[in-house]
Amino acid sequence: MNKWIISLSDGQRLSEDTLKDQIGNETNLSPWLLVMDYLHKNPSKEITHIELIVNGKRYNSPSVGKSARFKNDIEPVDFWVCRRMLMFMAGGSGSQEYISISYRVGDYRHFLWVNTQTNETYIELKGLNNSLESDIANEYNGIKQRRI
Repeated sequence: MNKWIISLSDGQRLSEDTLKDQIGNETNLSPWLLVMDYLHKNPSKEITHIELIVNGKRYNSPSVGKSARFKNDIEPVDFWVCRRMLMFMAGGSGSQEYISISYRVGDYRHFLWVNTQTNETYIELKGLNNSLESDIANEYNGIKQRRI
């Protein structure tokens, strides 16, 4: 099974596949938005690390807080997870699914993309002035506005 696991500042670990049992699901949110909602309700908690498990292989983001391996060198500001399905139309049919973890450091967002069929990985670095960054901000702000 392909999934993400996040670590929180209080030591709690939330797994995508057991999330609804761990923190409940009073709404019909996706697992990631459920985490955002949970963090908004619990402002003393923060994400400190994301682990991605794809076909039994583990991929990790840098950590923040006391357990950070690279203190002050790589200190993510926020984290995000997304899935993308790419369809191949020219030259044949088929699709490829990618899952990504990303984190923001300074003026850039770092993406680690993993192909769920082949485990090939890609690194992408984007400046904060891209359309995806506004989508991420809208997700965070949308959760906050629902709770006000």
